[in-house]
Amino acid sequence: MPFHDRWGQVCGFLNYEEKEGSGKFSRRYFIISDKERAILGYFDSPANLPDGTLPSIRISLSIISHARAVSKLRPKIELCFVISTPERSHYFQADSQEDKDDWIAKVTSSCKVTVPPKKSPTHSAGEGKSSQLSYRTDIVAGVVMRSPVNPPAAGSGSQMTSVPQGSDSDSEDDHPPDRRSLPPMSSNPAAFNLPSSKYIIEGWCVKQGFVRKNWKRRYFALSDHGVSYFKTANDKEPIKTIPLSEIVNCKTSGQWSSLQRDNLFEINCFGRTYFVQAYSPEEMERWVTAINSLIDKGGKDVGGFEREDTHL
Repeated sequence: MPFHDRWGQVCGFLNYEEKEGSGKFSRRYFIISDKERAILGYFDSPANLPDGTLPSIRISLSIISHARAVSKLRPKIELCFVISTPERSHYFQADSQEDKDDWIAKVTSSCKVTVPPKKSPTHSAGEGKSSQLSYRTDIVAGVVMRSPVNPPAAGSGSQMTSVPQGSDSDSEDDHPPDRRSLPPMSSNPAAFNLPSSKYIIEGWCVKQGFVRKNWKRRYFALSDHGVSYFKTANDKEPIKTIPLSEIVNCKTSGQWSSLQRDNLFEINCFGRTYFVQAYSPEEMERWVTAINSLIDKGGKDVGGFEREDTHL
């Protein structure tokens, strides 16, 4: 079972698949380090190792998209769960069902962006009042989810309609895991500000799926044509592009509390709302401002808004 050490860190032993897909698991000691914002893996408890021993495994909390059980995906491995990142899927084996559930819950909790939003959750860019909507409440994987189902009253400033039945092309579990490693992020934003860049703003965000309501890390890019999101920053073809003509507005989301996601904004379209989480309040404001500015300009170059990369 995971426990808290004297520094308040979650730690404990797990079996870990060093080489993805090999089916060979090794016993390792793991620590969820809030200080380093990473899951650190050692051959034994650091208390039993020489001072200064570096971890052999490091999984940054900022790039983890989800942690979940995979009994159907790996049926031959009992008590198996996965921590997914853009680089690879990390498979673990717990000692008991309670142990597995506890680790999944603690990893999920540690990965949440906890920076409090700077503004009221009902604030919307370019709007004086928040839209009044009716919501449908569903329970998905034990989590209460609220989704808009009815169009707002006339004059509310929003033209959304009820969400149609259908499948998003970003169906996460239908895609095989991406085994390519991402290139290191550049520490120089100017490297992404080339005059020939076709994007107004681009960077990593976390997006909610349409059907399964799970959250996945995606590379977003705003161009004169709309908002596109990719599986990796190197992909040439997006998973999907939201045409600018279909976007009604973009605003800070009022559902950040019920969805348990800080820095949450929504892209409201005719027939659907896209929920997207930025990694800081500043990044959220940049996305909201840039998208609304582009809508106001009718897809033309956004005057006064410098093309940039969020390099999250």
